[in-house]
Amino acid sequence: MPEIVDCHTHTFFSDGEGTFEENVRAAVAAGCTTLASTDHLTLPHEMDPDCECSVPESDLGEHREAFLRVRDQLAAGEFGDAGKRLEFVYGFEADWYEGCEENIARWRGEAVFLLGSIHFIDGMAIDYDKEMEIWDEWGPDAVWRAYVERWCRACFCGRDGGSGAKARGVEAHGDFDPSRARFDSMAHPDLVKLFSTSGYAPSIPLEPLWDQMAEAAQEAGVHVELSTAGLRKPIEDFYPAAGLLERFRRAGVPLTVGSDGHTPGTICWEIERAYAFAHAAGYRSIDAPTADGGWRTIEL
Repeated sequence: MPEIVDCHTHTFFSDGEGTFEENVRAAVAAGCTTLASTDHLTLPHEMDPDCECSVPESDLGEHREAFLRVRDQLAAGEFGDAGKRLEFVYGFEADWYEGCEENIARWRGEAVFLLGSIHFIDGMAIDYDKEMEIWDEWGPDAVWRAYVERWCRACFCGRDGGSGAKARGVEAHGDFDPSRARFDSMAHPDLVKLFSTSGYAPSIPLEPLWDQMAEAAQEAGVHVELSTAGLRKPIEDFYPAAGLLERFRRAGVPLTVGSDGHTPGTICWEIERAYAFAHAAGYRSIDAPTADGGWRTIEL
């Protein structure tokens, strides 16, 4: 059986519940060999005014120090021999929005792994059941089209020739290096389907939108994530759906796998099931980030 990795997890520093230590203990118990901690990166005040879902800018230093303490404990053997085999990777999940590049480059600090995601369209949340205005006002078809258009642009964040700073005619200057806003993998690619079984299903065919997403990811050279989080939601499906995952595979887009665990109990959740799903779509390997900013490949 392939080794277990989890490339998408959260702590109480953003919108999770567990500490770094609690998440690591859960990962070690699951036999995990790579655990990427990816709390939600700081958001502009107008998007997260009460810091309910992202790490406040004032807490970024404490966040890094807490991570390093647990990493040192792993190296010292405080989590047992199994802990010594766990590679603990410092990352963030960063939202894409207009003009995000400079913020991401500044706030990511020493993170070596960036997940890209879209939770907001024009400042409105698309995955929060207490704020359904965009779904009611725009309708599912318009939300889907807007999401996919922005998702495709986000694939190129920080890259030449896309929607990043350079594409808008902004060159690196001062302390701002656009490449530091580059996403390594795109989290839960079709998150927008979350409410499709709750009265907000699109009426348009999704295949043309899926084709756009696969083309963008391939052209940008970005990984995409296979997430088990949707299995815990009313949609009861992986992100991405089988048809979209198959398109990513045909386009040669490499894959990361994550639980999007927000509690210690969901760390490494259903990762083996995700491997089987990926294999059925034609994937024969996945990639995992390393603590030095590289990649390693795991055969399925």
